Amino acid sequence: MARSLKIEQWKGRASFQYYSNVERLKQYLQQYYEGRVLRTNEVEDDMIHFTVCEHLSCDPRSPYNEIESISTLPLIIFHPEGDIKYFHYDKLKEYGNCLSCNYMWKDISYFNYWAYDYRNAINHYNIKLNTPNSFTDKFLCLNGRPDWHRFFTLQKLKNEDLFDKGLISLLNRYGNYKNIHHHNVFYQAFEGRGSTDFVDDLIKNKTEIVLDRTTEQISNDDRSNDEYIYANTSISLVTETYPEAYRGLFITEKSWKPIAHCHFPIWISQPFIVQAFRDWGFDMFDDIIDNSYDKITNDWHRFDAAINSLKKFLGRIKNLDPNIYIPRLVSNREKYMAMKITESDVLSWFK
Repeated sequence: MARSLKIEQWKGRASFQYYSNVERLKQYLQQYYEGRVLRTNEVEDDMIHFTVCEHLSCDPRSPYNEIESISTLPLIIFHPEGDIKYFHYDKLKEYGNCLSCNYMWKDISYFNYWAYDYRNAINHYNIKLNTPNSFTDKFLCLNGRPDWHRFFTLQKLKNEDLFDKGLISLLNRYGNYKNIHHHNVFYQAFEGRGSTDFVDDLIKNKTEIVLDRTTEQISNDDRSNDEYIYANTSISLVTETYPEAYRGLFITEKSWKPIAHCHFPIWISQPFIVQAFRDWGFDMFDDIIDNSYDKITNDWHRFDAAINSLKKFLGRIKNLDPNIYIPRLVSNREKYMAMKITESDVLSWFK
């Protein structure tokens, strides 16, 4: 049996911008730890006792900052986002053990926070999970924010005559159509790949493609969804939050949705995300999906290969035997829904 945890809320002082001691990490430890999480006044022999706080973001332009802890207990400083420039690791590590959601940051311990975030959303929104897979030759591609890799994906789907094979959204979350950086990077990335007329029109008119949620609804409940979008498609083309290889590997709730809904997954993402799911014991269907794109470190070439993999999959899905693959999809979902935070996970945060 796992040792019990006793978790304290951090009560120190910090001048870090966007710094908070909210208890999301503590909440998910209480919900998903495989052992017992003690109440404040409880004590057990050989328990794991530590303090937690959450570091939301740090403006890289801000002056030198400080953090102060008044506790003699080990301090876990949890950063739930995925870009190193917002996490002053070199400074924070002086005060405690840093914990991040980026799978490829070698010097910082990893916590699969967003996997539990979507598990929590399934319960909170009473989401009806899709079962079984429809084995139709249609895909799902959800895009809440118009970033450059999503422009790239939609234009490539248009040029490859795949767009009409998908249920596709593109919203304007955070008003990101105004972000000229994403326009410029898209045009640079797509040079030599054919027409950009579809995205030209999207950008010119700030067009939104509404599928099951408007921009306003996504802003309020972006973990929720209508069941039909998964029921009428077989595979998810997941455009993750960050696409660039140099940023590491930030895996959000977007990547767990197809697992929960018995979908096959292909990613427009940072490299090695398929391998990460293999590391965690999930079936990546290498016998029917060409996952070789996952090892391509050039971002643009990786996206080309991923969309080519989608095209090949859609061309063969009607010849697949659901009796073979539905149990494997369901097994992935069951594994996900049974995931626990283990004692060994927690102890790894103190390395």
